[in-house]
Amino acid sequence: MTKTISLTAMLITGLLVSACNFPLISKPAEDPNALATAVAQTLVSMAGQPLPTQQPSVVQPTVSAGLPTVTPPLATAANTVQAPPTATPQPCNKVLFVSETIQDDTEFNAGDAFKKSWTFKNVGTCTWNTNYKLVFAGGEVMGGPASVNISKIVAPNDQITIEVAQVAPASSGTYTGNWKLQADDGTQFGSVSVRIKVKTQAFAVTRITTNLSDVEPDACPYTFPAEISITTSAAGKVTYETETSMGVFGGTKSLNFDAAGTKTIEMDFDGLGVGGATTEYWIKVFISQPNNQNFGPYTFDVTCP
Repeated sequence: MTKTISLTAMLITGLLVSACNFPLISKPAEDPNALATAVAQTLVSMAGQPLPTQQPSVVQPTVSAGLPTVTPPLATAANTVQAPPTATPQPCNKVLFVSETIQDDTEFNAGDAFKKSWTFKNVGTCTWNTNYKLVFAGGEVMGGPASVNISKIVAPNDQITIEVAQVAPASSGTYTGNWKLQADDGTQFGSVSVRIKVKTQAFAVTRITTNLSDVEPDACPYTFPAEISITTSAAGKVTYETETSMGVFGGTKSLNFDAAGTKTIEMDFDGLGVGGATTEYWIKVFISQPNNQNFGPYTFDVTCP
């Protein structure tokens, strides 16, 4: 028994010395309980007697507290940089319609004269000069001019009223004329219109026009080739006479109209002019049928060399 204990002591001593002979080898730290258990098992094996089994200590892993997760703040409307609005450039020529006279579908008798006006506001960036005009753009001109120049300078945000003299057509019905503003470079902008109704009428002469105008002939006496245009409201027969400032009467004549419209008669107005002077002359027209009307006098000047 004494030998067995001595041998055991020597073995333990040898194991301890062996463990101390290797200081340079890095080993993981051993559990003291595990080492004791190994020694005890060795002793039991050598003594031939069992030893009670010792449960190893359970080393609980250390749980490191994690760092809190930082969630970036959501972008807010206050933090959002808004792009500045893009300014819309205004055109040079732009117009705002303000008002008008002669409302649409106003009724007139055939041949009635009327004046239609529009008021405009300059809402562009350019100033309108007196070369700007209102021009006829289609439809029925109704005796109006081809264009009407504006009468004053119109700066941006200023207003102007433009008036156009017109005549109701000879036949009954609805008539529309279209007009546009035109800049001094010919650019057209804006659009307005006139729409009237001509009442249905019995046969009548509604208008008479002439080609008479002032003249300066190369020699006198001068003969003016006069034209007289007669317009009616319906089909029928017109009986007329002419008279001149020279005391000449054309006699009673007639025209037959198959429908409403205009017919032109021609006459030579001769013996006109006094040397070195300007003389005024005229023509009158009397309609005896259908409605006993006097038209004129239609005047003009003749200036002789």
